[in-house]
Amino acid sequence: MVAVRRPHRLPDELGRLASALETLDLRATAIVGEDLTPECDRLAGVIRSYLVPRLDNPGEPLLVVVAGPTGSGKSTLVNSLAGLDLSPTGPLRPTTKTPLVLARTGRHEAGMTVGGVECVVCLGEAPILEHMTLVDTPDIDSTAADHRVVAETLIDHADIVVFVCSGLRYADAVPWEVLRRALSRGAAVIPVLNRALPGAEAALSDFRSLVRKEGIDDDVLRVPEHHLAGPAHQVPSLAIRELRRRLYDIARDRDVRQREMVYRVMNTTLDGVRGLIGELEETARLLDDLAEEIRDAARSAGRLGEEPRPWAGIEVPAPPEKPWRLRRWRRRVEPSPADLALWLRRVADTLTGEMTTRARAVVVSRRAPMVALSGVPILIDEAVDGWFGHVRETVAATPTPRLAAMAAVSAALASEPVAERILDGPSLAGEVRAHLQRRLDVVFTHLGERLVELAEIGEIDTAELTRRLEAVTRSYQFADA
Repeated sequence: MVAVRRPHRLPDELGRLASALETLDLRATAIVGEDLTPECDRLAGVIRSYLVPRLDNPGEPLLVVVAGPTGSGKSTLVNSLAGLDLSPTGPLRPTTKTPLVLARTGRHEAGMTVGGVECVVCLGEAPILEHMTLVDTPDIDSTAADHRVVAETLIDHADIVVFVCSGLRYADAVPWEVLRRALSRGAAVIPVLNRALPGAEAALSDFRSLVRKEGIDDDVLRVPEHHLAGPAHQVPSLAIRELRRRLYDIARDRDVRQREMVYRVMNTTLDGVRGLIGELEETARLLDDLAEEIRDAARSAGRLGEEPRPWAGIEVPAPPEKPWRLRRWRRRVEPSPADLALWLRRVADTLTGEMTTRARAVVVSRRAPMVALSGVPILIDEAVDGWFGHVRETVAATPTPRLAAMAAVSAALASEPVAERILDGPSLAGEVRAHLQRRLDVVFTHLGERLVELAEIGEIDTAELTRRLEAVTRSYQFADA
């Protein structure tokens, strides 16, 4: 079975899957929803710190994590199971701040990590430590947020979770959220109602009902309240006899139980990766939509509009109504080079000012930093100057090129019938207008890409993760067969 054989190097395939998870950059997922980085890290951690070691070294002791809310008596139970006064207890909450590992002498050094969490190790000769390593966790409902994170990480790497609640606080919401996390991962869970007062049958029945709602069929273990006199921080052996017996039952059939646990954790982990891929694909679609929305907003800001409006500073003399007078009139009102340059400068200032204002409005509407505008006014200036150069080239062959340049600019921006009469029709005005639009499109497309970049809307490629998941699935199915 999978826990004791390694056909097709299933641990190697799992390691590659973990690497694929670890190399994903998921910061962009927070833009359109929940940041999926913690879930990705959790799955990679379970693979590296639980599945791979269990497959490579199936003879390692079972990891038993004792978890529960503040004041539930976890540390006392750990001390009692090991027959040692090592895990601190007391009225101050939370008492356990750093995870404490109780292991067999010679099995570990003074310290170890579980899922990347630094733990203090205490060594002993208690019989139960021959088969399992006990871990006392910080309170899962502590006001210190990092305590819950540590407890959840330890639970993610446990073979067995002893879920401890007190007879007074078993209905609090947070512990049950953590219990669901342990169950969703596939860990074996032993529910314990600790510090149960005499006559607390109603509380026991209520706790048992809550446990069954979570899908746990095993009976709840009850540990009565005891007065701990003197320096000892242990309850009488008789009080935890049933808990110890259940742990020993698991240890006695450890090979079978471990295969079952690895099987469950493997299935839930692979299902978790599949679910993550589905969420990432949906997130990638949302990010693509958002990026396109930003690009569209930028491009729209640079559009001249279907109905061109008058631009300040554009004034073209009206030509005569009689066509036969038009040629002489054109030559008479042909502006000097200096007058044309001054007129174009006035138009350029109006046009670049308008377009820069539009660009700034897009940046503000996207709540982007103003660094997005860096260089954009210069690009707009260059686009307008380049357009003026194109206009001059276009009208160079006309009898009055400077007047034609004024008329073309006026007709393109303001759709002036007067200017179109000077040009003998709207075709030239349409061409130079289209040329200006193409230049502005380049500038505002650049602005859109800058906004997308500053929003850190990166691509999420799940192809490698999918390939690694398929490779693990094939190897796992072969091993399970």
